[in-house]
Amino acid sequence: HSALIVEMLDPNGSHGMKDLFLKAFIEALGISDFNLNTKSASVEKEINIGRKTQTTGGILDIMITDAHKVIIIENKKPEKKLIDFDY
Repeated sequence: HSALIVEMLDPNGSHGMKDLFLKAFIEALGISDFNLNTKSASVEKEINIGRKTQTTGGILDIMITDAHKVIIIENKKPEKKLIDFDY
């Protein structure tokens, strides 16, 4: 899922919509006042931030950056649950 999200949010994505989706995403999050420069933003996936320990490191699923700000997205898949129907 991360690859699709990155492609949609990337202002330079193949969709040709520039920063339209990134602006809509930021607005939907309610952080329009965060003032991320969506025109120059970079959107990357699976950023390694060092060896994973109990408290540090690992991989960031999605990172959106401009020259001064960062938005990090942890993309989790819903947990599959088995439903036991008792008839």
